[in-house]
Amino acid sequence: MAAYNAEAFFFSGVAGKLFAIHYKPADLGPDKSAVLLIPPFAEEMNKSRRTFSLLSRSLASRGTHVLLLDLFACGDSEGEFAEARWNIWQQDVQIAARWLRCQGADQVFALGLRLGALLALDVHCNGGERFDRLILWAPVVSGRLAMSQFLRLRLMAGLLGNEGKRETTKSLISLLQEGEPVEIAGYELPPALYTAINGLNMADFSGCSLPRTHWLELVQDEGRAISPASQRVLDAWRRNGTQVHADSIVGDPFWSTQEITVIPCLLDKTLELVTGNCMDH
Repeated sequence: MAAYNAEAFFFSGVAGKLFAIHYKPADLGPDKSAVLLIPPFAEEMNKSRRTFSLLSRSLASRGTHVLLLDLFACGDSEGEFAEARWNIWQQDVQIAARWLRCQGADQVFALGLRLGALLALDVHCNGGERFDRLILWAPVVSGRLAMSQFLRLRLMAGLLGNEGKRETTKSLISLLQEGEPVEIAGYELPPALYTAINGLNMADFSGCSLPRTHWLELVQDEGRAISPASQRVLDAWRRNGTQVHADSIVGDPFWSTQEITVIPCLLDKTLELVTGNCMDH
């Protein structure tokens, strides 16, 4: 394996300084590729750091640049979560991709986990950056469903609403629609961010000219197919000529498990897709 360096630094985003870790190989591989890692939403990002770190080291040791980005108002980047906006995240992802190209990468792959996969797609189709390949880990198919699941975290915490009335998903959505932020698991969800995410659906990208795309979905049992919702999106994309390959991989949802969890098969498959090689265990 080739040597690499890992450097943590800040660079300028559109709304503030962004924290990133650059895994720089001593020598670029023959295809001069780079991978931009786009994290999932809120606390899922923290649970995913171990997995992203292991993947980054393996890729860099095989000649691939990797940039792990904390989006604005997330992680160690500037800004409070209440200031987060989808359009800011879009622009920051574009800046990060251009930065990788300036490091000598001829190809930039976007690897997005969960909501990060939806952000990667949105940037490719509606932003100014066209990725050379997309790798989607357990992608969120519906922004509306993702927001409903996030809101339920508050309900499960047993919090009470105003005047002692028990909250419901509907009441929380009403607050957001009225312009009131909602605090969930320590994150103050701003109405503008909720509205932007809530309106996104992967099926809407079926008319977009996508690059070669890999869809990796985690399942609980060997032989289980990917979910019907995911299959509907894949069918719509394929009808429009998108070259998308889907695989189901057995493993727990490491972005939400109580203990930090790593799925070796997911790492192996991703390394093979990017470099053509397998990991050493």
